[in-house]
Amino acid sequence: MSNYITTTAQLTMVADAIRAKAGTDKKLAFPQGFADAVASISTGNGPVTELSGKQLSFSQEGQIYLSFSPDAIQLYENAPYTVKWDGTRYNCTAFAAVVDGEDAIALGNGGFLGGEDNGMPFLIGSLIGGLGAMTILPGETHTVDISFNFSAVSASDRVRPGVTVTVSRGGTPLFGAIVTAKKDNIILSANTNENGVCQLHFSESGTYTLSATYEGYTSTSGTVTVPEMSYSCSLSFFSATITVNTDEGAQVTIEKDGVKQTAQPTGGKAVFTVYETGTYTATATLNGNTKSETVSVTSSKNHDVALFTMRLNLEETSWSAIKAISLNGDAENYFAVGDTKSITFANATMGDLTLNGSYYVYILGFNHNADVEGIGIHFGSFKTSAGKDIALVNTRGYNSNPDYNTNFSHSNNGASTDVTGGMMNRVLGHGPATYSNSGDYYTVSYPNVSLDSPVADSFLSILPQELRNVLKLADKKHKHYDGTKIYTQKGYAFLLSENEVFGTNSHGKSEAGLTQQYQYFADGNSKIKYTHNTQSNAANWWLRTPCSGTSAVYVNTSGAAVIKDGTYCYGLAPIFIV
Repeated sequence: MSNYITTTAQLTMVADAIRAKAGTDKKLAFPQGFADAVASISTGNGPVTELSGKQLSFSQEGQIYLSFSPDAIQLYENAPYTVKWDGTRYNCTAFAAVVDGEDAIALGNGGFLGGEDNGMPFLIGSLIGGLGAMTILPGETHTVDISFNFSAVSASDRVRPGVTVTVSRGGTPLFGAIVTAKKDNIILSANTNENGVCQLHFSESGTYTLSATYEGYTSTSGTVTVPEMSYSCSLSFFSATITVNTDEGAQVTIEKDGVKQTAQPTGGKAVFTVYETGTYTATATLNGNTKSETVSVTSSKNHDVALFTMRLNLEETSWSAIKAISLNGDAENYFAVGDTKSITFANATMGDLTLNGSYYVYILGFNHNADVEGIGIHFGSFKTSAGKDIALVNTRGYNSNPDYNTNFSHSNNGASTDVTGGMMNRVLGHGPATYSNSGDYYTVSYPNVSLDSPVADSFLSILPQELRNVLKLADKKHKHYDGTKIYTQKGYAFLLSENEVFGTNSHGKSEAGLTQQYQYFADGNSKIKYTHNTQSNAANWWLRTPCSGTSAVYVNTSGAAVIKDGTYCYGLAPIFIV
């Protein structure tokens, strides 16, 4: 050790300061062991036994807030008492504070200090009692004596990082779920509180897999990797709903693996919540008649099923129930071709025309052309309340620039292209088309179509949202006028083709194998339609079948198929599928 010379005057100065502090004039003497005690004082690299007598100033009203490091005690305003970790682990065995020589406060024992990263704060606690009762004003100066007693913490007792876990089902926090974190042979667990939250603290580094259980169900899983300091993890339980559309008064059950739920419908619907994927059997019984269907639950959504035990009135059946029946593939057991359902319009605009009052859509067929178009209920538009078939017409007549009205032009690459593009885009409401082809097979799709906000003043835009919600994205086909190219439209609303109405192609190229005649027309129903505004004058109305680069097939006022230049403004009778 190096030798340093200290004068008597310097030692006397130190002794005088000590006597003044102690309030005595007695001679000072070094007690036995004094030198050893000095040698054992911490240098900041080991345990700290005591720090005290720091004078602190207040700049505003509030409590005194402190933090500790091996070198100093510093004032922190508006924060709890904290200990700043310097890399060494300590255990706080005692803590006390004396303010202005009074109000000694002791804050218990215990509590680990430190974490995995340098600088992690450890909450000791706020000063309470006498200090908490003091009124501290801006500019005042108080002397605070702080004593910390620390001892080094063994590696086995060190605090480890923690994870905050949030558990929910269907967006609702779950109280009492058991959360576990597993790594090799280590298993930690805790129960969630009323907010669906719990905390787990890890005992060693590594990757932990977290999951939760609740009422026999298991949640999704998550992972966290220590040694990061803190984590959050959200776990959720699977949930979905099964809505059984059925007769009022029916007894409804769903069953899976011998577990059964029972309910009675309200407003024609019985809604069940299920908590696992798989195949459920839904059953409805009324007056001794029973209907059953299986429901495959694969995702967290609503699954509709229709289980009606008697024929239904289409007008009184909701569109969502109609959709559920359609998905069952047996709609003909509940409805009939020609059945009607009203749609009420109030200043609904489609091009130049405005619709008010009630008009009726009607069933053209069930699972029509299913090999090409799949299952579904096909609807035509429109009829009057008296059952007269009508076509939508405007008053502009001939017009080669038909944006947002009911006529259309065949001026771009021939009739086939424009029927699938211009009519579908502007008038029916799908938006701009994109084309792709493989040889002579062309696909026309509408990537920007929106059933929530279709093209303004279009057919889709005037349909009620409840109906738009259940429309089927379907494929409709026709042949190009050259007889070689085949076009597939992918959309929600279409014009009829010549073969779908007449069962043959007398003008356009043969659609055999592509389209079929609708049952409604095969049953002999009239092909004559009347103007929607007069309902007494027969109308010419367009089909989607092209005949040349500038002409297409339409149905004339006598109900026959005729060819006309596509720039003429004739009536429209769109169809759709649910």
